[in-house]
Amino acid sequence: MKKVSLIIIGFICLIMNSAAVAEGIKFHQGSLEEAMESASQKNTLFFVDAYADWCGPCKYMSQEVFTDPKVASIFNRYFVSYKMDMESQPGKKFAQTYPVDAYPTLFILDAQGKVVEKSVGALDSEQLIHFARRNLSDALEEIKADESLLREENWNVLTQIIPDVEHPSFQYVLNHQTIFEEQFGQKEVDALIKNAYYEKVQRVIRDEHTDFDTYTRYRNLYSALFGNEEALRNFELNLSYYIAKEDAEGLLNTLMENTYHLVDNPEELDGYAWFVYENFEDTEYLLEAKSWIEKSISIEKSFSNLETYAAILTELGQNQEARRTAEEAIDIRTVEDDTLFLETLLLLIDE
Repeated sequence: MKKVSLIIIGFICLIMNSAAVAEGIKFHQGSLEEAMESASQKNTLFFVDAYADWCGPCKYMSQEVFTDPKVASIFNRYFVSYKMDMESQPGKKFAQTYPVDAYPTLFILDAQGKVVEKSVGALDSEQLIHFARRNLSDALEEIKADESLLREENWNVLTQIIPDVEHPSFQYVLNHQTIFEEQFGQKEVDALIKNAYYEKVQRVIRDEHTDFDTYTRYRNLYSALFGNEEALRNFELNLSYYIAKEDAEGLLNTLMENTYHLVDNPEELDGYAWFVYENFEDTEYLLEAKSWIEKSISIEKSFSNLETYAAILTELGQNQEARRTAEEAIDIRTVEDDTLFLETLLLLIDE
């Protein structure tokens, strides 16, 4: 089944100053106990990739994400990292303390082995960087909010960790922006400012106690940095906000009021349409979702968007077309596609 979280787009171009690390994240090669001891001795965070050999998303992260120099520059500096095969004996023992229900599951543990944060499912490079950054605020305690920020080593820490917009170091940069632009270039400074406001908005979204007015204030501060793209940024962040708050109606209204922002990406359109199918029965909403999934199919036909189309057609009572679509989806399936939903759908159509 599709998950609505997959429809959120990674839209920030992150700029790093650290040297590229060609080999990617340096995962500890010894035992789990040795790796945890290393983290404890260094008083640093411990990152664990809990995976299975047969898991496709796990392979994606190993091949495409963990090898990204931008990712490696952060994890190799601020974490001890470890890969845990959850079907091995050590993995089964690990699961007794740190339960895993799906792969991959990513853990950040403190030096005492306590879970600081846990993320289920594959992340792309930018998402993994955000996952790391929001747990690295302690590293900024070593940085003073003064002219020492103009030293390259301190600037690199700022651009890697990204301070809160209220942090003295960030305020110092804002108040002396021209000097920093002369030292590091306008592009570098703009990237830091945009990333800092983006991270702030994401923290506000994740805070379950945040009210809409607080969210809107930081969203507007961030989006205003993008000029002609301000409306698009607001739209994308509103999607994130309503998903985090599990507000299906708010999310649907955002989608329907901003259809001109829907990109020509078949997977994202598929995700939007599936979300409507799972959460609403109103014909008006289903017809809107039908138009999105038809656009998705016209761009690139796949098992996934045909499955969504068949489901929506069934809800609209268009059973003949739903049957044809479901059968076509089953015909083009790959070994990784689960046909149980469609097979059940066909049984319901025949009743």
